[in-house]
Amino acid sequence: MDDLGGLLRRAGNYDAAYTVLTRALTIRGREMGPDHPDVAQSLNSLGNLFWEMGRTEEAEDRYQRALRIRETRLDPLDPEIAVTLNNLGGLRLEAADYMGARPYFERALAIREASLGENHPDLAFSLENLGSLHWQSGDAARARTYYERCLQIREKVLDADHPLVGQTLNNLGLTLDDLGEYAAARAAYERALEIYAKKLDPDHSHIADTLNNLANLKVVLGDPSGLADAERAVAIREKIFGPDDPAVAEALTTAGVAMMTAGDYAGARERFERAIAIAEVGGGDRLDLANNLANLVLALSGLNDYEGARGHLERALAMRERLLGTNHLLVADSCYNLGAITRDLGDFAAGRRYLERSLAIREAALGPDDVATANSMAAIGLLLYYEGKVDEARDLYTRALEVQRRKLPTGNPNLMESCYNLACLHAVAGDTEQALRHLRLAVDNGLASPYVAEDGDLAALHGNPEFNQLLERILARANAAGQ
Repeated sequence: MDDLGGLLRRAGNYDAAYTVLTRALTIRGREMGPDHPDVAQSLNSLGNLFWEMGRTEEAEDRYQRALRIRETRLDPLDPEIAVTLNNLGGLRLEAADYMGARPYFERALAIREASLGENHPDLAFSLENLGSLHWQSGDAARARTYYERCLQIREKVLDADHPLVGQTLNNLGLTLDDLGEYAAARAAYERALEIYAKKLDPDHSHIADTLNNLANLKVVLGDPSGLADAERAVAIREKIFGPDDPAVAEALTTAGVAMMTAGDYAGARERFERAIAIAEVGGGDRLDLANNLANLVLALSGLNDYEGARGHLERALAMRERLLGTNHLLVADSCYNLGAITRDLGDFAAGRRYLERSLAIREAALGPDDVATANSMAAIGLLLYYEGKVDEARDLYTRALEVQRRKLPTGNPNLMESCYNLACLHAVAGDTEQALRHLRLAVDNGLASPYVAEDGDLAALHGNPEFNQLLERILARANAAGQ
């Protein structure tokens, strides 16, 4: 009867499944006694049903009762104990209770290693669960070790193109992505998609998940083909879940970021607004809603709608503070963006207040030698520059640039901008040598703006032979880029 109950559950017929499983439990309890292992099996099956129905407290109760029976009546290394431990760990993981989930998963793994051998498929499931736990709790390096062991087992005991191999590759790709091993992450995602293309329906949710992950990675790598992957993920998820599902909003966000990276701010705005509308259906404060408000701000800024951007960003900041506390790094990000917008709108007092708060949070959490901390310093430096406080601005920019030059690759836009602004500050201060030095650094990092020829802050350099040579390089680069 448990098998029939499981079939009904998987078919979504929960009422019938509940009737079958409770009847099985009653019969077994009456005929075999309340502590028989078969009673534990019925309790475990009812736990699965309640979990799928979202009734997690009732699921945990059934799992705990099943575990007590199995631990009492079965050998300590019986694989059935591992099954229930695994289920209890899964419930805790779903609730983001990582400390609570870990001992269940680790006990299940130890039992399976001892009783099933090193290459059993159930052992791979335990390894996958521990990999997911460590990845979700932020330990990508440890997650990687579990996913790699899981992959080795599945490649050995399953078809090389089995969908579970694809699933493990997708998960491994996430950890490699987090560890900055982008080429390996991309290869994992692409191999997973190759497997899915052979084994799954083209509109399967696993394909959408991996496409979305690959699209996010391509955005980081500057690969414009990420937009097509994200849009395909949107289409698949809309077909499976409908247009208003949170999974659709996630893919819309990825597509919006890809569009914004390509300079299509109007398209990005439309994607972010759709994602926000989906998130707002549930009401209340939600982190995905706050994050998409922050994304919308960037798109509106690209469209020069700074007043509209300011209102959304103030809402995102308030929401992040309520959800995460006042000293979270995402709060610092909101303060940074809000400070930059209010500064550019000419509200220097508000801009400085927000930017100094972002600096304080980042410095406390990341230290003075982090790029994010340096970016906050540079943003305050630009505000001081606008206020005419050249010496203070130059000091902050110099500190910021020291960090940026050590930490950022050549050609990074933030590095280029700091070099250029320091060149302007030194020129205004009458230090031609340092102005030319920093302008040269800006050019070496990709400066390609024709505005340089008209920038009054560099007027002191006009007529200087080296300035003229640098300007020729800048204008040639701008012409090549069609600016």
